[in-house]
Amino acid sequence: MAPDILLVGAGGGLGSALTATEWPEAVNLRALSRAALDVTDASAVDAAIGSAKVIINAAAYTLVDAAESQQEEAFAVNAEGPRVLARIAAARGIPLLHVSTDYVFDGEASAPYTEEAPTNPLGVYGASKALGEEHVRELAPNHLILRTSWVFGPHGNNFVRTMVRLMGERESLSVVSDQLGCPTPTTELARCIRDLAMRCLSADVPWGTFHLSGSPSTSWFDFAKAIAKAMQHHGAKAATVQPISTAEYPTAARRPKSSVLDCSKAKGNLGLEIGPWAPAMHELVHQLLTEAGKIEA
Repeated sequence: MAPDILLVGAGGGLGSALTATEWPEAVNLRALSRAALDVTDASAVDAAIGSAKVIINAAAYTLVDAAESQQEEAFAVNAEGPRVLARIAAARGIPLLHVSTDYVFDGEASAPYTEEAPTNPLGVYGASKALGEEHVRELAPNHLILRTSWVFGPHGNNFVRTMVRLMGERESLSVVSDQLGCPTPTTELARCIRDLAMRCLSADVPWGTFHLSGSPSTSWFDFAKAIAKAMQHHGAKAATVQPISTAEYPTAARRPKSSVLDCSKAKGNLGLEIGPWAPAMHELVHQLLTEAGKIEA
């Protein structure tokens, strides 16, 4: 009988990418959305795990600004959920693969963040994710915490999807130019997580925290300009993109100025890297324009 791998949070952008990823026939991926499984309900989680040999936690509350006024929900999903999963995984001796974020850092560092850098989140979202990490480390000996950043892909709301829509509607667009990070395609991140989950089945992996994000680092403004160029390359209209400072674009939650992740540990210890984000961005732009009827397939 093929071993079960349980995916929690299958309805989100990354979870959908993991579900769409081709998995070996030697395993059975059981994918549950947040709606199907309340990760804070220990008895429900225990029942859902069943005979699973690996747990992937992609469930997350990711509304960075809304989290400032919805702290209870953010901490429930991002901190209490991982605590419940970690406790049960440890009791059963099951590896837990948990996805986290660059927003656990304050963005004040002058160099890319390593896994050992101290966390200092600026807002509720980052704080809830940082606490979730702590629970996983403390409770689940066999764990992988994967921090990633600026994820985009064909599923769910993300920066590329938003930019393609807005650039098709407006003549000009102002985008923050003084926040730096690493865009990460969910398709490539899902591939890495799949490979790690397979290795977890045989415990052929060093447990701990790893960074996995795309390259190179960029600003939201330069990322938006690249999206605009991709739209034009595919024959679609795109708005003019203007830089704006964080101070000129106030939001409910503070965001890190530079949350660039150092991913050398994942490459050296796991043999995994995401690589350039541009090809996946171009592919997604083409897909979104085609779906919107802006260009022919």
